[in-house]
Amino acid sequence: MPSWKAKNIELQPTTTLLDWRVMETERNERHFVGISSQSKHPQVSAVIELYDIQRRVGVTHFGQVYELLGRPRLNLEVDYAWGKWRVAKRISSFADVTRAVVNEPSALRVRGRHCARARRSHHSACFLRS
Repeated sequence: MPSWKAKNIELQPTTTLLDWRVMETERNERHFVGISSQSKHPQVSAVIELYDIQRRVGVTHFGQVYELLGRPRLNLEVDYAWGKWRVAKRISSFADVTRAVVNEPSALRVRGRHCARARRSHHSACFLRS
């Protein structure tokens, strides 16, 4: 049974996701979903705060860094894990916003206080959900 407890980011500060997508909940929170290249298991990120479009690197609310490898792709294991996570977190509706994030960066807006943190951590952009 999967655990939805946040990882210790000091032990694994960066996670690389394969077969990834970006999901938005009814709370207007966005999450990366995909297969961890390290563990080979499906994973759902914490809320995405920063996203560097050019480098395909995102930072969550807790500071976990996600690298998105390859193209977005559907994966049944990821869909199953996302469904279980939604039930555990009481998320009733969501949308797959991957296409908007990848193809329409102008649809995302910049959030000032996170831009300063992004510059300090050498992220070239600081786009957030619209």
